[in-house]
Amino acid sequence: MYYPSMKTRIALCQLNPLSRNPKNNLTIIEQVIDKYSKKGVKLFIFPEDFLFGILRKKSDSLIAGKEFHYYLDKFSKFSKEYKVDIIPGSFPMLKNNKLYNTTVYIDKNGEVLNQYSKTNLWLSERDCFTTGKGNSECFKSVLGKTVQIICWDLMDHKLFEDAVRQKAEWIIVTSFWTVNRSSDLVKKRGETKNSYFIPINRSERLSSLMETRSQNITLE
Repeated sequence: MYYPSMKTRIALCQLNPLSRNPKNNLTIIEQVIDKYSKKGVKLFIFPEDFLFGILRKKSDSLIAGKEFHYYLDKFSKFSKEYKVDIIPGSFPMLKNNKLYNTTVYIDKNGEVLNQYSKTNLWLSERDCFTTGKGNSECFKSVLGKTVQIICWDLMDHKLFEDAVRQKAEWIIVTSFWTVNRSSDLVKKRGETKNSYFIPINRSERLSSLMETRSQNITLE
């Protein structure tokens, strides 16, 4: 989906990645960028976990994490070639022997303006990923003052309050989500080693939370 009526055209690339097939998914990314950059789109946003798909085994995540900078370089080349800004979803990053679910913002010159690692991990991520440190830093994107977070970070109101303190105009939440209840997700995506309490189990509640986060936050 893209928004031609906006002053700055954005493409929200809701596509179907293949798990453990980053080369195929990278090809899809370039095809979409090639097609819609010709229509004036200036910012492409891909979903969380798009590059590698959902990885169930830690061994697969470790392999992906070691390739973080390889694919980061690929995305930078796309940005420079097509003269667009890109948020390539999120993908594993291995740093100091720890895995992080990480997203980046790359400008049209191929420069990484922002890098952020997820701080509020989802159920199945908690057995192999490490929580990111610190809040997301505000930066100047093609849209204006922007903060990036990832999916289940939506639960943490403090991230939004911090974004307001930084005078952010945009909060981009790169996400992978489904309308199924949490119990259904467990069946489809696999059990975790530990039990976690999830306070939201209906898509309606998630939608209301998104609306709540978009409201003005009054800080003391």
